[in-house]
Amino acid sequence: MVESQFKSGDFVMSKKDMDMMEHPPIWRIDGKSLLQKFQAFEKDGKTLYRNISTYSGWTSHAKALYVGVRVTFVFQSRYDTVVEMVGIRYADDEPDNENEEEEPSWSAVKYQHPQDFE
Repeated sequence: MVESQFKSGDFVMSKKDMDMMEHPPIWRIDGKSLLQKFQAFEKDGKTLYRNISTYSGWTSHAKALYVGVRVTFVFQSRYDTVVEMVGIRYADDEPDNENEEEEPSWSAVKYQHPQDFE
């Protein structure tokens, strides 16, 4: 994924963390200058990621340190988001419609109470 194609709502992972951790955190781009951290946890034999209240700066220099991540949404409420990572987005995964602004991909999910993820 070319760094200029990262946009608000996309998920990324630190290249450094990929090499050092079994389940590295992922980050959601929040606006133009922030990343929100999603921490890994196990649920029913799957590794899922939950948003936490940790943020990092997102600058043009930092973009080269991250790789894009594909996710599906498992649960979302006003305060909590749980996603499952389904893959890494590499530079050759360019979309056909490069010039169009797209929203993050969402999938229909069965409602689950937030306590189900604790």
